[in-house]
Amino acid sequence: MYNWLLNHKLFGQYIKNYLEGKGMSLRAKLISLAFLWTIIAYSALFVMPMLIVQVILLVVALAVTLHLTILPTFKGSK
Repeated sequence: MYNWLLNHKLFGQYIKNYLEGKGMSLRAKLISLAFLWTIIAYSALFVMPMLIVQVILLVVALAVTLHLTILPTFKGSK
């Protein structure tokens, strides 16, 4: 599975860059954050009625956002 992921046509280069400490491109970060916040916001507002779970979802989204912003950013599409 590990080798399959590293050699995957779409995701392999992203994973290799991350593992080598190169980080992510700004485009990949922005797309990731847009999807993250769209899904978390939808889930917290429309799917999950329990306040504690909504708060947990938002804390997770904040933690992932922090992680992505701390990662090195390099120029390039991949």
